[in-house]
Amino acid sequence: MAEIYKIVVSSDTNLQLEEGYNLTTSPRHALELLREQGTESALVDGGGKLNASFLREGLVHEIHLIIEPVMIGKGLPIIAPDAFEVRTSLISVEEIHKEEVLLKYKVEK
Repeated sequence: MAEIYKIVVSSDTNLQLEEGYNLTTSPRHALELLREQGTESALVDGGGKLNASFLREGLVHEIHLIIEPVMIGKGLPIIAPDAFEVRTSLISVEEIHKEEVLLKYKVEK
């Protein structure tokens, strides 16, 4: 199995990371580091601010959302409020587990 190149994007340049993690302050620089390692695609796994920063910079090609049969009245947003708009088109709908659906969207450029 290929080694996973792990990057943390943070505005805190003094953030202490475990061994094997790399720190950068920019989504664009994170992708440049991945390209230098020969990586052609990446998974962004973060909070609303990180997700919004990748979307705002036009660095997202697809969005995958998993829908579960649970309603939460108050929670964390998957995309932090910000001044940008992203248009998407539905690629596919797939039942991945009983009562769970994966929606895949293409981000329109």
